Amino acid sequence: MTVIAPEPPQIVEPQVTLLHARSELVGRQELRGLPVPEATRTHVPIPHADVVEALIQSLGYRNIEVVKDEYALTLDLCGCSGS
Repeated sequence: MTVIAPEPPQIVEPQVTLLHARSELVGRQELRGLPVPEATRTHVPIPHADVVEALIQSLGYRNIEVVKDEYALTLDLCGCSGS
């Protein structure tokens, strides 16, 4: 008698970043070129690209490599999320 074991289910990885209706998809290079608002006495803006670079560097310390990244940027350039 031949027993055929079922194949394990394949895991499907998401291939897209979900976007808000008022946002656009950009790469890491585009983040570097974004303008940064002037600092005030009580608020110092941090460029989105600096946050991303710090995160990638921190992951590297833990031997985690980013192989693909993309970012959703709001049209007013104030909000950024990534995957």
